[in-house]
Amino acid sequence: MKDRIANLERIAAEKKKREAQAIADYKAGQEETKSAPKKVSANFVGKAYDYVPPPPKSTPSIPAPPKGVVKTFAIKTGECPWMMDLPGIKAGVQPVMTEEEKVAEAAVDDGLTPEEKKKEKLSGDPGFKKYITMKKMGVLLINIRRKIKQDGMGYDWKDMNCFANYLEIE
Repeated sequence: MKDRIANLERIAAEKKKREAQAIADYKAGQEETKSAPKKVSANFVGKAYDYVPPPPKSTPSIPAPPKGVVKTFAIKTGECPWMMDLPGIKAGVQPVMTEEEKVAEAAVDDGLTPEEKKKEKLSGDPGFKKYITMKKMGVLLINIRRKIKQDGMGYDWKDMNCFANYLEIE
């Protein structure tokens, strides 16, 4: 037992010695890399803040576009569209939406499929959370469906399909 302890102490001492040597080597390498900054030659051009470019040789000119190739738009006078807010220019009147247009716009807005909407609605329903918890606990889908029918709380047994994969459904 004493020999074993002595071996462990010897190994620990060698490890500390190697660590100290590694630290000393690292510090020596750091000292070697420190040196005075290199002198830059006189003709070196870096970022010169006092440099001013020479003036252009002639005034720039933009050539006229070829005839017939350029698309032109008619100039419109009067009110600008209602959604534009430009200072000093009168905006048009906002069109009134009918109830049918409002319903159609609201139905398209969310971007969810009917199944995703149904799943979202059911996951927020406190009465259906019991069945979702059963699914998470590993209860078989057929047993959850039977429980839904047995409870008769107004849910369809097919509602549980939103929370199952295709293998469990078949």
